[in-house]
Amino acid sequence: MAYGIFKIDWGGNKIDWLKIKNKEGELENTYFVAGCTGMAPCIFDIKDLDSDGIDELIDEIVDCSETRIGESCKFKISVYKWDGSFFTYDDKLSKILEDNPGLLEINREYINITP
Repeated sequence: MAYGIFKIDWGGNKIDWLKIKNKEGELENTYFVAGCTGMAPCIFDIKDLDSDGIDELIDEIVDCSETRIGESCKFKISVYKWDGSFFTYDDKLSKILEDNPGLLEINREYINITP
C-alpha cells in the first residue's frame, strides 16, 4: 500500500502531487509505502519533530531481514522539512533519529525529540 501527499486547490478544482527534494536534491512526487513486509515494515508520519511549529515528514523503514536472534533491527529514517517551497531532506534530523532509534515511540504514534 502507498500513500501520496497532494496539494489541493478546492476553488480551482485542481489536485497536484506535493513534491519533495530527496537526499540527492532531486524533486520527486511525495509518496510513502506502508507495511512493506512482515520482516521489513515501512512507516511514515507527519510530526513537528523540532517544535518549531512546522510539521516534518518522516519516512521510516525497519529492516529485520539480516537480524539474528537478540540483535536489533536496522532503521533507515528520512526526515523532510518544509523549506518554503518543498519538503526537503533534512540530514541533521534524519541522522539524529537513525542514530537514536530509541527516540521513536514503540507504537510509532508520535515522535518527540529536541535536536
